[in-house]
Amino acid sequence: MRIWIGIAAAALCIATAAAAQSAGGQVVLENNTSVAADLYVDGVYQCTAPAHSDCLAEVDAGGHVATIRFPDGDFIVSDGFDVPADRSVTLPVVDLMA
Repeated sequence: MRIWIGIAAAALCIATAAAAQSAGGQVVLENNTSVAADLYVDGVYQCTAPAHSDCLAEVDAGGHVATIRFPDGDFIVSDGFDVPADRSVTLPVVDLMA
C-alpha cells in the first residue's frame, strides 16, 4: 500500500535554476517506494521514476492533475494543483508498509 504525502499541503514550490522558460514549470515525482512509478500529468505520460529515485516533467504553468501508476496496477490521483511559471512542484510518494 502506498500513501500520497499531503499533496495540497506539502507540494513544494521551489525556484529552479533553469528558469529561463517563463511559460512553464516542472513537476517532480519523488518516488520513495520500493518499485518504479510512472508520472502522468493531465492524463499524458511524462516520465518514470525508478524505486527510491525522482523524475522530472516539464509542464505549462497553471492547474494540473497528476496520476502516479505502479507496476502492480495501483495508482494515485492527486487533487488539482498549480505549477507556477519558472517553479517546481514536488509530489512525494512513500510505501505505507515496508
